[in-house]
Amino acid sequence: GAWPEAGRAASGFLLEAYGFRLVLDLGYATLPRLLARCAASKVDAVVITHEHPDHCADLSALCRALLYGGGRRDRVPLYCPTGVLGRVQAMEPTEDL
Repeated sequence: GAWPEAGRAASGFLLEAYGFRLVLDLGYATLPRLLARCAASKVDAVVITHEHPDHCADLSALCRALLYGGGRRDRVPLYCPTGVLGRVQAMEPTEDL
């Protein structure tokens, strides 16, 4: 849905195949559910389908987990429309996540 109801999350999926972990969308409240399945450092790529917050709000939280959580030195590829970066950067105006 457009917002996470109590005990639920917005749009977000973890696809795993042959040891590769792809995250598809990171809407509200999806990061804690993702981290229950795998560490942020184990994510191999992220795809965000569009810039509505119910599909990209927790991208900021994933970036923080990757930047400050340790365990990974390289960047995780992000595939998204250009508007997503502006939306997420607006949530973190003093950080270049």
